[in-house]
Amino acid sequence: MRYFYIFLLIQIGYCAFAQEVDTTAQIPMGISEPTKYDICFGSNTAPVVMVEYASLSCPRCSEYHKHIFSQLKKEYIDSKNLYYIYRNFPTNNASILAAMLSHCYNEKSSKTIDVLFEAQSAWAFKINYQDALKNIMILGGMSEKRFDDCILNQTLRDDIIKQSFEAAKSYDIKGTPALFVNGHTVKDPMSFDEIKALIMQELESKINS
Repeated sequence: MRYFYIFLLIQIGYCAFAQEVDTTAQIPMGISEPTKYDICFGSNTAPVVMVEYASLSCPRCSEYHKHIFSQLKKEYIDSKNLYYIYRNFPTNNASILAAMLSHCYNEKSSKTIDVLFEAQSAWAFKINYQDALKNIMILGGMSEKRFDDCILNQTLRDDIIKQSFEAAKSYDIKGTPALFVNGHTVKDPMSFDEIKALIMQELESKINS
């Protein structure tokens, strides 16, 4: 487990310093294929698919969800022009536990992500992050038994780590949030204008094809 973290930190270089890449580059569209732990928003028949890899303990990811994702939801997801796939890409022990909790609460996965990003400062940087997460989840309606069962689920933990490891290798993820619009890598995740331009480019391409 320890060696995975060393590898992952080398790959991502910490969440706040996402590497800039050429938005003309396109990775295989296989990135848009469903995976077991996807948390999805919108219609899966939408013409454009956007994939996000994020760490719940990453401040940059929290800012993205507050300021960028909310705009995308209003302008493109709710209008059924964008199908949005969120994938956990944990970068430390606290974010692994948070990712596990988002998947143990399947009926409230998207809400759990919202709450954990919103309350990030209350748990992500605490020594006793497990207790802090437990308080947040119980306040949100999760039973203590369900919480305890979740954090002891070694299969879930291993699956989340494996998916992150494979994504880092396959899609050259070097920072979070990492965003892809129909396979095109977003250069600046904090630029709504850039993301919007890529979405519009893909929508126009679909109309003209």
